[in-house]
Amino acid sequence: MKIIVCIDNNGGLMFNHRRQSQDSALRAWLYGHFESEDSKDEWQDLVIKRLHLNNYSYNQFTDAPEGSPIVVSETPLEDCADDEFCFVEDIDITPYLDDIDEFIIINWNRDYPSDTSLDIDFNELRLISCIDIAGSSHEKITIERYKKP
Repeated sequence: MKIIVCIDNNGGLMFNHRRQSQDSALRAWLYGHFESEDSKDEWQDLVIKRLHLNNYSYNQFTDAPEGSPIVVSETPLEDCADDEFCFVEDIDITPYLDDIDEFIIINWNRDYPSDTSLDIDFNELRLISCIDIAGSSHEKITIERYKKP
């Protein structure tokens, strides 16, 4: 399984049961990788055949192109196959760490208040790609791709 998660500089995910931020340019970047043969950046091998998410996360993906491979359920981590992606905001991924082989970490490059954090030791993972994109609400969004060794 492959996970996509957004964090702040301190690994924060949420504050007071709400996402810290969202960005339409980031979503457009993700949409550009939906089973597309003409990728628009150096991550040409990133192809999202299916993107699982829950109803909470889907609220920010309502602008997805028609026919997008988005699958909405309240159990997205359980429903996600090995070669599929799961966008996670408000679900604890700790019980699924053994099943996750790839992490797409989206860093807002800001310090936000948070009360829920991503608790992963990235030193145990292999960084394979890193890109900065200009966001619509963030000057710079850093996207890192990690795989288990």
